[in-house]
Amino acid sequence: MNHLAVKKPNPNRLVLTALAGIALALAACGGGLVRGQPPLVGISALQLGGGQIQSLVHLHNPNDIEMEVDRVEMSMTLGEADLGQRSNRPAIRIHPNGTEEIRFDFPADDLARRKLAQLESGERNSIPYTIDGRVFDSEGKAEKFSQRGYLYPVPGRPGQFRGAGPQRETPRDW
Repeated sequence: MNHLAVKKPNPNRLVLTALAGIALALAACGGGLVRGQPPLVGISALQLGGGQIQSLVHLHNPNDIEMEVDRVEMSMTLGEADLGQRSNRPAIRIHPNGTEEIRFDFPADDLARRKLAQLESGERNSIPYTIDGRVFDSEGKAEKFSQRGYLYPVPGRPGQFRGAGPQRETPRDW
């Protein structure tokens, strides 16, 4: 009579296999954290007041970790009107996947006023805008941004405009 030899399972091999399976399961279940992405910058609102163009700019943190923003430098054009460059030191913390807004005041030259008046009166449907600049973190590291979009009048709110456009044109690592 021929007996087949039955090997006993190796307990070490079973433990290692179980641990490897658990590690794979945990890796598959865990959503990868998004980190290292610069903030998304855009125009939330714009209005003309007191000889100034007041621009409310939003900074959105696309990361899963908090982001510290120490300073933002930004230049803006409305159509052919170059409004110049401004700097703001908000020294803010933006929560993961959160958004904060900061204000920039630009001088309103005649060309910019005319364009906004045409937009408000309905002579124009929109005005193209460009914002370019840099965002500095709390350690002084800078990240460039550039956005192009359009301004539209806010219905029922004379002299107020909103921006619409792509989120970001120059994606980079933060």
